[in-house]
Amino acid sequence: MSNLESKARINKQDYPVSRLKLRAWLQLEDVRDKLTEAAKIKNRDNVEMYLCEYISIAIPIAVSELRLLNWNDIARLFRLVYNVNLPNTEYPLIKPRPNKNENSEDNFDYPGRSWFMWLHTLARCYGWAIEYVAELEVNDAIALMQEILFSEQMEREWQWGTTELAYPYDSNTKTSKFHPLKRPEWMQMAKKVKEIKTVKMLKSALPVGVVMRWDNGKFTATQ
Repeated sequence: MSNLESKARINKQDYPVSRLKLRAWLQLEDVRDKLTEAAKIKNRDNVEMYLCEYISIAIPIAVSELRLLNWNDIARLFRLVYNVNLPNTEYPLIKPRPNKNENSEDNFDYPGRSWFMWLHTLARCYGWAIEYVAELEVNDAIALMQEILFSEQMEREWQWGTTELAYPYDSNTKTSKFHPLKRPEWMQMAKKVKEIKTVKMLKSALPVGVVMRWDNGKFTATQ
């Protein structure tokens, strides 16, 4: 089956697992964040609860009923729901960032804020009704959100470039140098991983016996 729809077998009964629209998908992501935090502190009860809550958003089964299943079935259902609802394009906007301070927390945050933030931004830019935004296909919503944030950043950078703050004076060189406005992490250039250089080895340093090497899609043995 495609990643747009699948089926889940629970207690000998099949349930459809369809790809969720924007609002329900954001609810799914909120629960996944809670699941990640529970896993970090090894809170088994909360991990189980959030796994079942995650599944129940996509499959019409009560959390209490899901918690009666064994761990293998819960894990299988979680992977199924996750894979069906995984955006099929790697947008920079939603990529995890390793430099995030895990101890930081917005004091204005609240449960379910993701949905209202997306709704506010998309409705403000396109004039869409709440119902229309809620039913957007997730990939389309992410792409549009990224373009909105990109355009807003470009506007801020242009305005920044017209101010004196962008050209700080260097007393050492007695000149002013342009200082660009910092971009959000998802817009910054990714570091290139340097290719490992091939180096020659002395024959005496090679391992003794048969050495297996990968060459042209298959293993070959060398002495």
